[in-house]
Amino acid sequence: MAKGGSSPKRKGSNAEREFVNLYGGRRAWGSDGRSLGLPEGVDVTESYHGDVQVKSRKALPKWMQIPEGCDCVAIRVHGGRWYKLEALRGRE
Repeated sequence: MAKGGSSPKRKGSNAEREFVNLYGGRRAWGSDGRSLGLPEGVDVTESYHGDVQVKSRKALPKWMQIPEGCDCVAIRVHGGRWYKLEALRGRE
């Protein structure tokens, strides 16, 4: 039985299109970077941001939200690589 709302695949494709409309770049056909000669996980390639996997969520977990007065959140798995979450300019 079908449920209401958009499918996750459609929501992901819409988010990728929105990213490209805001920042430029090229979408990988079928959200598969191999169509652009890149790794499978790449959704969009763009000159400033590089090779991007686009994610869209209704809300970020509270611990991932950037606190007022901060520019970014730094995240790592214990003993692993560091990642930086920062707001991109464009749509607020």
